[in-house]
Amino acid sequence: MAVSLRYIVQSIYPCFSRRGSLDYNSLDTPVLLIDKKIMEENLYFMQNYATKNKVNLRPHKKTHKTEYLARLQESIGAVGITVSKLEEAEEMAKFGIANIFITNQIVGESKIKRF
Repeated sequence: MAVSLRYIVQSIYPCFSRRGSLDYNSLDTPVLLIDKKIMEENLYFMQNYATKNKVNLRPHKKTHKTEYLARLQESIGAVGITVSKLEEAEEMAKFGIANIFITNQIVGESKIKRF
């Protein structure tokens, strides 16, 4: 499922117009602004490199901290997403990411029950 970055940005920042212009004065700081073209080029470069070398790409959530980009990565070929904590996995699952790898141990009765 392809995710439109323009849709994502418009839903997060209403100051981003449908024509692509941005009213910088209406942004609350701090704010991260990403060049869509460069970001997409990087995502496709990494996925193409992984595919060419017969490696499954499983990006880590800590790279971008957003479910939207995890979904975009999955839509272009990533096999899933990597997270550090159970809470992050739960967030990803709520957003529809199914293939989630948790890198740390799940310790504690309450977390084991949730797992």
